[in-house]
Amino acid sequence: MATGLWKVEHNCPQCGGPIALTEDERVLTCDYCRVRLYVGGAGGALRYALPPRHADVGAIVMLPYWRLRGQMFRAEGSQLESRLVDGTRLACPAPGLPPTLGVRPQAMALRFASAALADRFVSPTVAPRFSAARATRKPNARLIGDAAFDIPLVPMTSIVYLPVRLAGGVFDAVGSRRVTQEKADDWLPRAGTMDAVPPAVTFLATLCPWCSWQLDCHPESLVLTCGLCRSVYAAGDTALRELSYFRLPSDGWQPACHAPFWRVRGGVPGLDVESLADLVRFANLPAVPRAGWDRQPIDYWIPAFGTSPDQFLRFARTLTLARLEPLPAGRQHEARPMAAPGAVTVPPSCLPNAVKILLADLGHPKVTLFPRLADVTPEVRRSELVYVPLADAGAEYVHPDSELVIHKNVLTRV
Repeated sequence: MATGLWKVEHNCPQCGGPIALTEDERVLTCDYCRVRLYVGGAGGALRYALPPRHADVGAIVMLPYWRLRGQMFRAEGSQLESRLVDGTRLACPAPGLPPTLGVRPQAMALRFASAALADRFVSPTVAPRFSAARATRKPNARLIGDAAFDIPLVPMTSIVYLPVRLAGGVFDAVGSRRVTQEKADDWLPRAGTMDAVPPAVTFLATLCPWCSWQLDCHPESLVLTCGLCRSVYAAGDTALRELSYFRLPSDGWQPACHAPFWRVRGGVPGLDVESLADLVRFANLPAVPRAGWDRQPIDYWIPAFGTSPDQFLRFARTLTLARLEPLPAGRQHEARPMAAPGAVTVPPSCLPNAVKILLADLGHPKVTLFPRLADVTPEVRRSELVYVPLADAGAEYVHPDSELVIHKNVLTRV
């Protein structure tokens, strides 16, 4: 069990034995019956709940909080700064509730949210707030020192429910503290809209749907790979769905492992960065646009694995500017499986913000660029999973055809 991560308890769907997971783990392995299942949620987001204290009085209502773990990039002046995000945010308008859950999820074992834990579930309708910057400012008004904008890059987004007990009044069902002085009948309509039942967690067999081979998957990976037929899968709501993927060629050398990247093609409204020639001018690169570059679209390369903010920018910048062309991979294109594919932990939902972060890092001059980027969102027209082959260079992995260098402690392999 990793230190600092939330603990989730569940019973094996096959034999009923107790199982403990961390919040990042997507693969459930039972120590009793040895079944191995992939844990999926509706829309990719898992829902957990703090277990209510047992009492034979009142009704239990679950109130949602966003669980956010990732990075926050702030554009201020001419600097792009970063910090980590790790916490919870209230996801409904219910009065009297604390804005976060504090240390409760760390001190208690969570459960997967289910209809058996409560009578009603409130829908998450309030978007998470990552920063209080400009909270009291008028639209488009800034003062010296205000951030031009904040860009969250939060791969880990799930929902955690706090139970309250309605017994005449409104009480915290974990600690029995009164939440508000309002009567339950007056408070409930203000808590938010109700879900009939929460989307149930799904448990998917980790056998390849094509050849029935046992799929390879790091416990935290969003992608499963087959070492026999070379297929790649992601979890859908009710079944595994096959992904088409690509690989950069490794001509004349043997890869030690493969790092996953998202290759994204899109645009930013109002920024006029659509071609390779536009990118050269936008980033003030030491190059002269060649013939045809004004018709060549830009491919943004985003790391599909967890890194520090500095490494994220370095890896994305290196491969985006390298302009490499991957080849189709998989069972229809390759005779051998790839060596040690890296775990994919960054979902496609993060890609618009990731492209915006990369453009904020590349563009010049930043004093005039940041205000233009503040209120726009990139449009992702196409995204592809690409595995980049890496050679062993002692303490680091390197890609000989570019300047990409990844320390071995960074890349988590399947």
